[in-house]
Amino acid sequence: MTEEVEKRRKEGLVKAIEMAKRYTGVTGVVYIRDEKGEERWLPKISYMMMLEAGRKVTLLEEREQIKAETEVSETKVPEGVEVVKYVFFTPTDVDMAATMFDAMGTGKYEFRSAVNLGTMVRCVMYEKGEKTGTPIRVVVQDKDMAWHLQQLIDWVYRRQAKVLAVKKEDKTLNVAFRMEGIKPLPPKEKLWYHFKKTDGWSLIGEEK
Repeated sequence: MTEEVEKRRKEGLVKAIEMAKRYTGVTGVVYIRDEKGEERWLPKISYMMMLEAGRKVTLLEEREQIKAETEVSETKVPEGVEVVKYVFFTPTDVDMAATMFDAMGTGKYEFRSAVNLGTMVRCVMYEKGEKTGTPIRVVVQDKDMAWHLQQLIDWVYRRQAKVLAVKKEDKTLNVAFRMEGIKPLPPKEKLWYHFKKTDGWSLIGEEK
């Protein structure tokens, strides 16, 4: 049983890495309409991976990426979008993290059990509908960065954040994301509850 679980984990990891490699060199951005009818810009690579995952998305517009810096006007980050820069210990860590975030964009995988131990972040990648997952392990530059990476993985899993774009360069990875779906905290309890022996045990709520 242990050998079978390990085999499935390795197959899942290889599958995710191969999917990301298949689109190496794909540039540009596209404007799409997703299953919910929402329209947005996203990297072309994310759109292609969504199609492969069977997502029902409609291509509305496509643009090539402008590489010449002299042709690019001042970049303004849209309201509500945050960009965070993660610096990793090795290029292998960057490749693994980039593969993870690309897989998030397909909607085909879930990432659970995210923890950070010092500068190391671990989580488990599950293909939806599968009970066996693939462990993911990366090491970043400092503890604060590891904490934020772990938090972002948790937010995406809980659908509190959506990853919009990823840019890989040497040992760094820039991730653009938007927080969404955060529910306000419930109001503080105004009563003090306790059980009281009356004709039976009754739950009593009294003013604090």
